[in-house]
Amino acid sequence: KTPKYAKSKEGEQIMNPNPFIGSSFESLFEELGEKEELDLLTQKKMLAFELQERMEQQKLTPSTLAKKMKARRVDIEHLLDPHQTDVSLDTTLKAFQAVGLRLHAT
Repeated sequence: KTPKYAKSKEGEQIMNPNPFIGSSFESLFEELGEKEELDLLTQKKMLAFELQERMEQQKLTPSTLAKKMKARRVDIEHLLDPHQTDVSLDTTLKAFQAVGLRLHAT
């Protein structure tokens, strides 16, 4: 919660004129009920970045990775899109294995 009082430069307690001062970015999303979605999107973005980086190192296109996995190219494109969260864990695991990455759950 945001404190009702703030400290002045002189160290005196004064009323906090802005209810958002002292709040964290994370607490804002908690209050809005969007923290889980934010966490999911952050994790998805990190996975997409890791996969894209490895594909570039191995000079793989989404089509060649899809063939390697026996999957559809559109599935790989969804994996690489940080905003697409409707990708199955199985597809993600197969893609990571195909490029030599390990998927860690925390």
